[in-house]
Amino acid sequence: MFEGNIIEVDYLVDRTFGKGTMRTIGELEDDINAQENYVKLLSVS
Repeated sequence: MFEGNIIEVDYLVDRTFGKGTMRTIGELEDDINAQENYVKLLSVS
C-alpha cells in the first residue's frame, strides 16, 4: 500500500501504461490479488 505524496509515481505509471491506470489500481484497494492480476495484464499488453 502507498501512503503519503505519491503524485510522481502516479504520473510515471499513467505515462507508462495510460491515463487512469493508477486510479484503477487504487480502486482495487485491499484486493491484492486483483491488483497483481491487473499489473500482470499491463505487462503483457
